[in-house]
Amino acid sequence: MSVELRDRNGVLSLSGRVAVVTGAGSGIGLALSRRLGLAGARVLMADLAEDRLGQAVSGLREIGLDVDGVTMDVSDVESLECLAERAFSAGPVAVICLNAGVPGPLGEPTWGLDLAEWEPVIRVNMWAPIAGSNVFVRRLVEQAAPSHLFFTISQAGLWTSPASAPYFTTKHAVYALATILRDQLATSPVRVSAICPGAVQTPLLESIREQYRQAVKNGTLPEDGRIDPKRRTLSTSIIAKAVADTVGTTRFNVLTNPEYRRFYEEHVGKVLLEWPAALPAGSVLVQVDRLLAAFESASAGDVAACFRADAGQGDAEPTGLARVLLPELPAFARRFALDARTAALDDGRVEVRWRAIERDSGEVAGTGVDVFTGDTDGIWTAASTNPLGEGMRFAAPGDKEAS
Repeated sequence: MSVELRDRNGVLSLSGRVAVVTGAGSGIGLALSRRLGLAGARVLMADLAEDRLGQAVSGLREIGLDVDGVTMDVSDVESLECLAERAFSAGPVAVICLNAGVPGPLGEPTWGLDLAEWEPVIRVNMWAPIAGSNVFVRRLVEQAAPSHLFFTISQAGLWTSPASAPYFTTKHAVYALATILRDQLATSPVRVSAICPGAVQTPLLESIREQYRQAVKNGTLPEDGRIDPKRRTLSTSIIAKAVADTVGTTRFNVLTNPEYRRFYEEHVGKVLLEWPAALPAGSVLVQVDRLLAAFESASAGDVAACFRADAGQGDAEPTGLARVLLPELPAFARRFALDARTAALDDGRVEVRWRAIERDSGEVAGTGVDVFTGDTDGIWTAASTNPLGEGMRFAAPGDKEAS
């Protein structure tokens, strides 16, 4: 379990320590730089737009903050290595904020996008955090001092919308990356957090909203409520405060927009509705489900493995469902589709009601019921009515050996 890195006064001091913020020329990145600088950190601000970054750095220096700017492409590994070398040569590094992001195309069906439209979104939103974490985390671990790595992800990492496959796909990937790093670094002095705000007053949000309005107007995107141009927006200073309050703690999810909770609940709820009910390990029902999967895949070896070695079949060949001989499984599966329903009986046995449907004609060739019993060592057939396969051959219809 990870532990908090704050001192007895509940503070992880940033005084004289270094913070790195990417995408720092505007929006959340600029607000983070200001907040970390006010807390005493020497802030290294990185951004692709030289003029915008220059203005941001000048503005923070005017209020007395110790900041410097680096114009760079955050998806370029060599540039990230140089940024890291510069940061760690300036002093102990306390905070890394991998914050840069782009909106990408919005309002078009995924299959209508040119692959070239995916590339910049993947490069900035996904590859840059992957490369950035690779470059910085190993140095933070070697530094062996309290530090905190933040990924700016957004709500798009927690649920989905049909608005933009590239944006939501990349954000989900980085949320997974952050979660894995959190667990892997739990016993180290490096904490990891995911910043997942909703609507925030940034240039990126305005770009998304403008694309959304146009897509709705053109009829290429339904209004699903997830991206609402009328929804209230938070100031970047609120996000920066939430991050500052998280530095040095074990808090992973930095969430700021309570009104978005319902979208996450809907997302998770849909998954849970389709999740199969838990069954006791080794139960007959579990083993019969395993048998059905093997049978329908015509895997004779896997079917045989479901049965106990002493299942009482004597010298007869092992059989699967409907008494189909195992050597005949591939031919059976090519000729018939199996529709099977399982049910647990009161006495612990499992009943399988099945229909064998001719693949070519769609006609039902036979129906029946098999009943299985067993224990943790395997199952065996307790009863079988109207077996299709005992001693029969299943060549394709029309062949001389067709049954």
